[in-house]
Amino acid sequence: MEKITAAVDAVDWPSLDHAYGPATDTAGHLRAALAGDAAAIGELDMSLYHQGGCVYPAAAAAVPILIDLACEPAIAHRPLILDMLTSFAALLGDIGDPWRSKPQAQALRTTMQAALVRFIELLDDAKPGVRMAAAELIAAYDCDTASDTDSDIGQITDALRRRFPIESDHRVRVTLLLALGELSSQLPPDARAAEAAWAQQATRTDRRARLAGLIARHQLGPARADATDILQALADPALVAKDYFADAATVGELATWVSHRVADRDFHQRLASWALTNDEVRSSGSQVFMQVGGVMLRSRAATAELVPDIAPLLRHPVPEVRLGAAHLLAAAGAPAQPYADLLADAVHDPDDAVATRALWALASLGDARAVPDLIAAIEAIEATRASGSVNGTPDRFPARRVHYRSWPVSFMLTDLPGLLDVLIPMRRHAETLMPALRRRLAQDTTTPGVHHLTESLAAFSPASAAAVPELRALLESAHAGMACNVLGTLGPLAADAAEDLHRIGTSPHPDAEAAAWAYLRITGEAAPLLGALSFEQGLSGAHDTFRRAADLGHRELGPAGDIAAMIEAMLQAKPEYWRTWPGIQAAWAHWRITGESTLCLRVFDTALDPLRHGRQRPITRQVLRYLPELGAAATQFRPLLESTIASSERLSYSGGWRGIAEDDEAVRLARAAI
Repeated sequence: MEKITAAVDAVDWPSLDHAYGPATDTAGHLRAALAGDAAAIGELDMSLYHQGGCVYPAAAAAVPILIDLACEPAIAHRPLILDMLTSFAALLGDIGDPWRSKPQAQALRTTMQAALVRFIELLDDAKPGVRMAAAELIAAYDCDTASDTDSDIGQITDALRRRFPIESDHRVRVTLLLALGELSSQLPPDARAAEAAWAQQATRTDRRARLAGLIARHQLGPARADATDILQALADPALVAKDYFADAATVGELATWVSHRVADRDFHQRLASWALTNDEVRSSGSQVFMQVGGVMLRSRAATAELVPDIAPLLRHPVPEVRLGAAHLLAAAGAPAQPYADLLADAVHDPDDAVATRALWALASLGDARAVPDLIAAIEAIEATRASGSVNGTPDRFPARRVHYRSWPVSFMLTDLPGLLDVLIPMRRHAETLMPALRRRLAQDTTTPGVHHLTESLAAFSPASAAAVPELRALLESAHAGMACNVLGTLGPLAADAAEDLHRIGTSPHPDAEAAAWAYLRITGEAAPLLGALSFEQGLSGAHDTFRRAADLGHRELGPAGDIAAMIEAMLQAKPEYWRTWPGIQAAWAHWRITGESTLCLRVFDTALDPLRHGRQRPITRQVLRYLPELGAAATQFRPLLESTIASSERLSYSGGWRGIAEDDEAVRLARAAI
């Protein structure tokens, strides 16, 4: 203890920096850790390791002292200290230049290298928590950068295998096996095969650790662990979830954990199907349905195959299970069609969260039985946010849209769609829904609310011609631009609004351009739009300007021809914009005005490049919408579109149900383009 105290006192801490500046507090935190203060260890972690990415000078000076603390039996909370040292061990493998070459990083590497033997000795510590943390620490070592790689990795694997037969604590036994699997990437092929064979043999009769042995074998390869064996190990009554991680309360949570450990998509689908048909697992919480949703988000084929296992769960006695099933069926789209009757019954579920998702699922199929409840949802004005209902009717689909990106685990059950998302698939019932939409449009003054309503009306053309009186009234509000978008979409059907649009389109009104565009669409007269269009900001400006210019159509002479020439110069000068909304809209406008497709096709080829890598972006789908009008000129894209349609994997962009819907839309658009 005195030696550790002397080591703390020997460092001029204020002269060294940590994440928050001069390390004036580090000595105090180290002394508090020495006295058994767990909070002080947390403070050290925050200031010395912080978020990783680099090694602070104070960290390089403190780590030798932390190592002494971790190896001193009398110190409390040693697993916490070892966890921090594990972060530093992993950091040394992840850190890049210029940080990797800094003197403090080199010093830390030397310190950790010298301490490896001491950490291996902790595998025999009297306390299970220390043994478990020590196993995780040595598995995090970056032996690839060590001076004697073979020696270090050999020491670690030998130590893990030596300890396993004599280890009595089940959690530690599991950790030893998982640690061995984590080292896979640092082992030569012959060593991986040997370690995999050992892991399989060592757990043949240990039913509590068998799952860990199979995961280690899977990671070590070369032969992957059989999915059936893993599922049998998960279903084994002898399995104790908390052996694998402390917060695991159920086998369902453990199944989700396994999906992160076994990087094999076929296995993930098998695991999802097994989880759905195992009542103990599916009743264990939302994590199971999030894991199933993640599989559906990655695979088109898996979605169709999993839906038959999901649909019967709409009648499960546990509300959380019914909620998960309804959410997944809503996300599934067309494969849920055979189960529309079950969804229609679930719309009346006593749990409103389940009923709301069932209504969403039914609407996504365009089912007429969704109409009465959708009318109620349309009329649920958002002035009721505080209570969440209008005269007892839940405000089910508010005027908002949740977006988040697609990552390896990116499927939530809380991201309900907005009103617009739910209404779009109900186009064929537009006339029935129109009175409710008109009533709400006359009352709603919020920008999000008007946006959802007008976008829905634009999608419901020509039925939305009935709403022209409300749209004309909207022209006199702050939302005139949104009204113009619908009126322009209606074209000649909105003739009653032409005079209003001409007045606005030829005035200094902030929405003059939108009004002039709508006037062109209704009357065919281009002069107001030619006077309103402004390209001062070039390709960094609003893409709607280029979209509206496209409706000038084929005009080779005069102002429209000048616009086309200007657009061509912009695109040729700035190819970096070919992957942006202004870029694709400008290319489209150039083709619509000139009839010359070469430049447009070059821009579109760039914008479609994500498809070649199994991805998409919102502009990808917009280009796909334009391709049919290009006709024979777009035949160069046919092989790309055919491969996109044929893929069993989804195009990735958004997470959750939206990612599935976006992929389904991209496939429909690709088919239409072909």
